[in-house]
Amino acid sequence: MGGMEDQQSYPTDRYVYSFGDDTSDTDTDVSKSTRRRRKLEDPEAELKRRREKLNVDIATEVGIDIAGRNPLNVAIIGVPGVGKSSTINTLISAMNDDKYREYAMTGNFGGQALQMTYLTKSFPKKAYRQPAHYNACYPTFIDIAGFDNEKNDLTEELLRIVFYGRLPVEDSLKAAQEEYHKTGMKGLREKYSQNLELLKVDRIIVVASARENIPEKLISCVMNAANPAGSKAGKGKMTIPVFGILTKIDGVNLESTEFKDKEKHFLECLGLLGAKQRYARLINYCSDVDEADERLEKFLPRIDVPALKFLRQVLDPVYEVQVGHEVFTDTFPEKQASVVPETIPEPPKVGAVVVPRPPVGPNTSPVTLLVTYAIKGIIIALFVYFCLAPSISNQDLLSICTSYDSHTSHFPHGFQNARLTDICDRKMDIVGKSFMGPLMFFVVLIVMLDFLMPQMIENFIKKIPKPKND
Repeated sequence: MGGMEDQQSYPTDRYVYSFGDDTSDTDTDVSKSTRRRRKLEDPEAELKRRREKLNVDIATEVGIDIAGRNPLNVAIIGVPGVGKSSTINTLISAMNDDKYREYAMTGNFGGQALQMTYLTKSFPKKAYRQPAHYNACYPTFIDIAGFDNEKNDLTEELLRIVFYGRLPVEDSLKAAQEEYHKTGMKGLREKYSQNLELLKVDRIIVVASARENIPEKLISCVMNAANPAGSKAGKGKMTIPVFGILTKIDGVNLESTEFKDKEKHFLECLGLLGAKQRYARLINYCSDVDEADERLEKFLPRIDVPALKFLRQVLDPVYEVQVGHEVFTDTFPEKQASVVPETIPEPPKVGAVVVPRPPVGPNTSPVTLLVTYAIKGIIIALFVYFCLAPSISNQDLLSICTSYDSHTSHFPHGFQNARLTDICDRKMDIVGKSFMGPLMFFVVLIVMLDFLMPQMIENFIKKIPKPKND
């Protein structure tokens, strides 16, 4: 690890600091006799040199681990039993100057419908026992419980929950499935509604087995969740780079037509035809390929080099998440679950005035509008009839006062009533002000109806049982 200095003096540019020497990855820098001598002394000498060089390249790509820099989150996805956990162990071990370690639990139950991983578990840099370059900002691998090879709205939604950082670490996808069965899609989204930026996925690696059928249905869900297309394309949707790995290629005839067809189908599903730099055939650390358990004492360069070459591509900063700031809304109609939820706006700033969206508008159904205005018309009519109708009409009041004034003028010493005189003197004020209270109540009532009535009608219509079709 040449070139290591005090961390305080590190520049922030990942391409300035050197994590090692500039040894070429080719064999042109040494003579044939030197390479022959090294091979005789140590058959794995060249593999070890390439392993060291690849680790330097990876450390340079990911940059220096300094405050404020978040590591890349790499999600490993596949059906149960394809070797997701073994792949994580291989990738982490390849970046360590240490023996193999079982970071993620591996194994199988002899063909039973069981899997080793049930919780979403993260493996950040601090889990690496002896990283090749301890100052590098190594990625965090996310081991996700195996998905069944099914294509449905629930699978896509669970994948989105993971990709958008809405599934807490060590939470169970099984618990999320149970929430869906209890409360539906809306309840699922409400429970997992918090978008955590530190958990958002930056790279996706789909793992499949060379000995089993390609899980094309699951891959289709992954691609829909990671690379939204169609009407949503180009409208601010987060897009995540996807990579592919075929595991368990040991013991498989790589020249057979069966394998070549399976590999081509895998690349087609992932959209990687013509982009094989994002695909790898890997042999993982396991008892099948290491019967003598050498891995428990040292790393094996023959396994590490292919894994590191693939990792160098995965961690290349040229690949980046598009619209990485996008978040999902936590409310969405259940019947449209197959549609990607729209993005929600950023929360309003402190002191900003929030203008509520009127409930009645272009998107309100015609039936709701018709019923709303009919009910408002009836209420207005009743209001006018009962509230605005005075016990004595204005005309009667004016007629009485006119007669009274005429009587008092002709007979000044005749019958007079002080209260009636006061009323008649203020008759115009009484006529004008008698409408102020009801008018104010009327205005408030109409405004409340505009906001409350449409939602009440929508809820009422939903509760009306629909006739069953024979």
